[in-house]
Amino acid sequence: MKWTFRRSRLASVLATLAVAAGIVFAVGSPAQASVTECTDWGTNEKTFDLPGKPDVTANAIVCIENNGADYYAAWITVYWDGGPVELYGDRFDKFQPEVYRERNQQIQGPVYSCDFTGEINNLTESSDTCLQPFRHYSTGGRWTGDGWIVYNINSDGNGDYYWYLTGSPSVP
Repeated sequence: MKWTFRRSRLASVLATLAVAAGIVFAVGSPAQASVTECTDWGTNEKTFDLPGKPDVTANAIVCIENNGADYYAAWITVYWDGGPVELYGDRFDKFQPEVYRERNQQIQGPVYSCDFTGEINNLTESSDTCLQPFRHYSTGGRWTGDGWIVYNINSDGNGDYYWYLTGSPSVP
């Protein structure tokens, strides 16, 4: 009988611990909210002087997000307006935003590149986003999004130019 009592008592203690642990795991700690920071409208604005064509004005918004579980993503959204495209042909030979995450002013992970050349040549006024996918980092604090746009103006006789953007404010 003593053996049965000990076994029952042990089972009871384990059941109580399991219930208590279940409550702790079910309640847990509050989830960290997703945090996103972006540059202000107009921070990264540029007017491109296009030979023999209407100028194009672009505004680039640079953002960083911590999804609350230490996964970080950076992106650049480019808005542009440039007059009728069908009358003048290609405006750019290249228009490529390149975005990256950085922590304490050091690039973390690969630089992600997108090609908006077709869109900016064929759409008078529009926008597109170059998103660097989420990636997990266990080190928090002072994460920012940053990048540049590599562009080549059609028929200007020069090669590539770099438009270096002001990066986003930081997230934890």
